[in-house]
Amino acid sequence: MSPPQAVVSDPAVSARLPWPAFARLAAVALRTRFGLAGRWGLFRLMAAAIDPFIYATILYFLLAGVFGRSGFDRYVFLVIGISALRWTVASLLDGADFAVLRARFAEVVKAPAAAALCAVIVPPSVVMGLSLAFVVAMVLAVDTASASSLTALPWLALILPVQAAWNGVAVLFLARLKAAHVLAGPGPFVLFAGVLWLLSPTLYTFTDLPAAASLLFTTLNPVSHLLAAYYNALWYGVTPSLDVLPAAGAGALVLLGLLGWRRRRRTARVEAPTGNPLLVVADTTDPALAFPAAIAGTAPLYRPWSGRLQGLSGRDLSELMIAAGGRGPLATAVERVAAESRLGRLFDDQIAIYPSWGMAQLAYGFAIASPAQALLLDGVLDGADPMFAAQAWARIAAEAAAGRRIVVVTYRLFAPPVTGGGRFVAVRGAAIVREGEIGAELSAFYDEMMELGGLPDPGDDD
Repeated sequence: MSPPQAVVSDPAVSARLPWPAFARLAAVALRTRFGLAGRWGLFRLMAAAIDPFIYATILYFLLAGVFGRSGFDRYVFLVIGISALRWTVASLLDGADFAVLRARFAEVVKAPAAAALCAVIVPPSVVMGLSLAFVVAMVLAVDTASASSLTALPWLALILPVQAAWNGVAVLFLARLKAAHVLAGPGPFVLFAGVLWLLSPTLYTFTDLPAAASLLFTTLNPVSHLLAAYYNALWYGVTPSLDVLPAAGAGALVLLGLLGWRRRRRTARVEAPTGNPLLVVADTTDPALAFPAAIAGTAPLYRPWSGRLQGLSGRDLSELMIAAGGRGPLATAVERVAAESRLGRLFDDQIAIYPSWGMAQLAYGFAIASPAQALLLDGVLDGADPMFAAQAWARIAAEAAAGRRIVVVTYRLFAPPVTGGGRFVAVRGAAIVREGEIGAELSAFYDEMMELGGLPDPGDDD
């Protein structure tokens, strides 16, 4: 293990996501999503922004050849409608990782839902902005004579946030349904969004349908009002109707607050036992988190990391979390996580292929590399390789000797080296059932647990 390093600062988990950290998180999310640091990253970003034009071209020739519907304005409508649909669909697909990202961001900020939404929503939002910029360029280059002026273009500053807010609502609602095991993925949401856009003036214009049918298809369909606002701002040069958009935006903000709200757990008030580092042996059948959290006080809580992430490497996720926490310089902090996790080349591989020990090492490396002076590692070392776990405890003991407060919770009878130092407590719920020195006393307690088949009750005589 690397030698102990001085902790530069000891910030608690940020009470909010400050704007500089928010902006840096957005930039890192965009870079990791499209691999902008690589040689093909910019190409992937531009391809994502241009692909609505490809789909629109295919559909345009279909409409022109089969139904005889043509005209430059129709092509513009197709591009705008498909770009808006793509924004929502991409947000939902990336939002499949929302719950996992929120759990990780909870380790570095007090607003993990906002940080996770930023990481999910920003990349497709940038793609949407680029697509609309290409639309404007196309209108100016192809039809400057007959196209209306772009004097209403500033209204996009209202229209885009409204759709972004509703995309966020869809992501949060999907996360709620997945947590309740109602849905396993975004498929039904994507299908529903596609139906709404098909019933809106995307494949047709407002003048293609009889007045009665147009009224039925558009009045009750919120997407129709959104697309009409886009068309007015980008083609007709008319101020979008303000009968629906402000109310829709306000409703989306209310739903974002309701869906993003989570009740905070209350921790038990107990007298913290002595010992640093402290090993907490918890019963997996009881919610023992309250007791370890009470011991650690305001210490950041680090839990095992999940491999259910799409397209992110260990380096990518570390960069996102460090950016959200406002730590810097970013490159130095990421390299320290890489050194502490001791993953080698695996650090730059996709998290989805990580073995359990790799995820444990990554979670431990991020925690020990953090600047916090107090750490609560809740089950982080349970999945680690025994050799790595022994080295990790040696590092933990050295950090504790230097004044850092570290609590390690185990649910699998994690056994530090006999000479590792520190104390242990065994808990059931919020009650201590045994405590002593790590070494012979812990070994004897583990032997008793093996015979009993679990933690004894507080009132047992053993």
